[in-house]
Amino acid sequence: MPIRQRVGLSAVAAAVTLGAGLPALPAAAAAGAATLYVDRMNRACSDSGTGTYERPYCTVSAAAAVVGPGQTVQIGDAVYQEHVEITRSGTPDRPIVFTGSLPGAHMGRPLIGGDVSAPAITVSGAHDVVIQDLATMSVAEGILVSGSARITIDHDFDQVSLTGSDWFSHTPWVRLTGGTSDTVVSRSDIGGRGTGVTLDPGTHDNTVTTNDLGSTNDAGVMATDAPGTVVTSNTISHNCGTGISLAGASTGSTVENNILAPATTGCSGKGGPTPGAAGLLVSAGSATGTKADYNVVRAAADGTAYSWAGTPYPGPVELAKATGQGQHDSSADPALTGPGGSPDKGSPALDSADAAAPGELDSDLNYVPAVDYPGQPDTGTGSGHRDRGAVENQGITTAALTVDRAQGAYPFKVSVSATAKETWPGATLAYSFDFGDGTAPVVSAVPKADHTYTARGVYEPLVTVTDSAGGLLTTGTVNPVSVGDPGPPQAVLSVSPGRSGWSASAPFTFEADAGLSAGPWPIVSRMVDFGDGSAPVQCAGPGGSLCDHTYARPGSYTVTLTVKDSAGGTSSTSQAVDAAYQPGGFDWKSKRILDTRNGTGGPAQRLGPDSELTLSVAGAVGTDTTAVVLNLTAVNPSSAGFLTAYPSGQARPTTSNSNFTAGQTVAHLVTVPVGSDGKIKIYNRSGSVDLVADLVGAYAPSESAGFTAVTPTRVLDTRTGTGSPAGKVGPKGGACFTLPDSVPRDSAYAVLNITATGADQPGFLTFDGNWNSSILNVAPGRTVANQSVIEDAQGEICLSNATGHTDIVADLTGYYYGRSGDRFTPVGPSRLLDTRIGSTPLGPDSTLGVQVTGRAGVPADATGAVLSVTATAPDQGGFLTAYPTGGTRPATSSVNFAAGETVPNLVTSGVGTGGGVTLYNHTGRTQAVVDVSGYFSKP
Repeated sequence: MPIRQRVGLSAVAAAVTLGAGLPALPAAAAAGAATLYVDRMNRACSDSGTGTYERPYCTVSAAAAVVGPGQTVQIGDAVYQEHVEITRSGTPDRPIVFTGSLPGAHMGRPLIGGDVSAPAITVSGAHDVVIQDLATMSVAEGILVSGSARITIDHDFDQVSLTGSDWFSHTPWVRLTGGTSDTVVSRSDIGGRGTGVTLDPGTHDNTVTTNDLGSTNDAGVMATDAPGTVVTSNTISHNCGTGISLAGASTGSTVENNILAPATTGCSGKGGPTPGAAGLLVSAGSATGTKADYNVVRAAADGTAYSWAGTPYPGPVELAKATGQGQHDSSADPALTGPGGSPDKGSPALDSADAAAPGELDSDLNYVPAVDYPGQPDTGTGSGHRDRGAVENQGITTAALTVDRAQGAYPFKVSVSATAKETWPGATLAYSFDFGDGTAPVVSAVPKADHTYTARGVYEPLVTVTDSAGGLLTTGTVNPVSVGDPGPPQAVLSVSPGRSGWSASAPFTFEADAGLSAGPWPIVSRMVDFGDGSAPVQCAGPGGSLCDHTYARPGSYTVTLTVKDSAGGTSSTSQAVDAAYQPGGFDWKSKRILDTRNGTGGPAQRLGPDSELTLSVAGAVGTDTTAVVLNLTAVNPSSAGFLTAYPSGQARPTTSNSNFTAGQTVAHLVTVPVGSDGKIKIYNRSGSVDLVADLVGAYAPSESAGFTAVTPTRVLDTRTGTGSPAGKVGPKGGACFTLPDSVPRDSAYAVLNITATGADQPGFLTFDGNWNSSILNVAPGRTVANQSVIEDAQGEICLSNATGHTDIVADLTGYYYGRSGDRFTPVGPSRLLDTRIGSTPLGPDSTLGVQVTGRAGVPADATGAVLSVTATAPDQGGFLTAYPTGGTRPATSSVNFAAGETVPNLVTSGVGTGGGVTLYNHTGRTQAVVDVSGYFSKP
């Protein structure tokens, strides 16, 4: 985000940018190896690239690791939360430059550091490096220079504001240490620190010039044992300690043209005034060869203006009389109320500086040259116009430049307009427009100019506004002008799984990113067709480049992006995507979520013929659920029919989950994929019927329990005494049995095919005496079966009978446990076998192979499947058994039926040789139907 100037600077700084005295930025047309670009806001950025304008580095550190002599690292306006280490060097004639300067972006310098404890920027063992137009933030130093030489820190800004105990740490913004020499800290704005600039023992011949060092707790500049230190033309105001401190043996130093105006109030929250503070302090060991003159020095909070060689002096007269120093100093109010914090009318700082002072620059903090203030005599050296302090008072207080359009193909004509505010009466303005492409500047008396760019490149127009009084401001546009080769735009598309929709990992939600699409002209439209018949959408998001879409059903789709530019050019590109459910583990549930008899989960009314009910499962399962396992019961149907459960938003399949006759209450276990809206639908073919749905479990990527198939094993048969004493189970009675040792004894969920046979009256079975839900509905004289998933209790399971007497049979087909089993992936319910079409019924004691893998979305490496197996039109009572192909047929049953019935049952089974299952028919002849609703695979 834009980095704002700290409180205390007026609006003049907002419009003042790059001007005289700074290296010009190279145009991108000639950048190549000369410029390395960094811009983390550019979606094409990459630290593995070469730092081109089109594909910049994402971090400053990446550029710092490879930059060489003569190269500029151009840093885009953004926050870079990193610690940048600069160890590479330039040469005196080919320095390395790190810069964030963009004309017009004075209020938006790139911010480096964030709230890291290390310095934002460290320069170590390097030489001939420029750090320019950057902002830093760190509780440690903003910039630390160690063991280096000829480093320039120019026009930078400190964003940190220390509070509380941090004030007492004396943390500087810039610290020079480790013998650093010949380094310049200039034109920078520093405030809210313990110290502005610190020069450690052993440093020498360094310059601190033309900086605004305000509101520090300690010294604005603190040099200790740092000979040859030059402190020139700084404004050090509102600090609670010494303004400039030369301690230890900082001999041969110079202090000129500074304004030292310490705070007289407001220091109590910062520990109070620093004891012994002075406006200017020069220790006894630093006095030799040191010169101080042409400063404005106000007394510190304790009343001392100067401390020289250990002796305090109240003002410049006393200092000059005793030491000969400060003969041109003033203790009058500097009146820093002019534009940008400059000295105002009547200030002793106006037109009174020593223009020949060491370290004096040719322009001020904002690159403004010396201007002759009207109505006040010149008392400085040279022309006499130079003001003391960091900011020159001039008549031009603001300047700005706008361009009518910033992107296009050559020949590309632009019109620029300048605005400026002049406060000195009678002064007239002139404008010089530099278009940044090497052509001669256009000088004009009017604030407008036209220009045609004739070559590809990125250009930065500037305007320099001058007035007849000698004032000058240079500024640029907020954004550079980008000129490309003539031609159409290039559509670039990247499609990846998205995060919106029903699930946090929604399997059918995708995000199309068109952000890398580009062209010579601005892209005005990015339309994405997701290939499923829905209307194309205009991308939104950052830069209008992102489009989200949720598919209603799984499948393979072609996503097409069409971009259009402002010149009418278009181009398109496509990418294929697969929308599919994600593999998940199982979580056991036990909750009634639908009962149309009392309005649970839906309307309290029967479901009519050829109609469907929408059931939301979102409140009962996790947000990443891909499929639910329900015990679905048809209650007292008015006629024979069937139910079909399927995902909301998807086409109703030609499959059935539950078949019934008139008046028959029947329950069937169903596994239903969840729609992208978190809902399922239940369709009733004929008549009217009440529906009850008990949630048995859910599959989700976040769940861990995997499925392990076992050879179907009979674990209970009350007819023979298998697993439990022989004899029918009476009303409110139960049959308990133990699972094989191969099933884990803790937190396992057993998959059982449960059969009731020989019942003497209607009723239902449940487990552990839970009479609020049923797992199987019993009918007298009929053999009925239903699959169920039941949590074992240390390997033991108890089944309960509600009414009458019945035999109970249970066959174990697998279990869910831990992370060792296989993961489940739903598929849209699909038919794998229907012997009524192009085949013949299964005869007595016969088998039929059913291919499962490689069909209906089931991959070749699937280990098992969830199937709905239906017997229809049998000519006599019997049963079907489903088992993995190639295996030994177990002595169990999967579907039990009477003559003429249509009976389905859910079968959870492994797949065998060739990825198939085998159906065995015991007696008579029957048609068979097999539907698949999902498969298992290795994690």
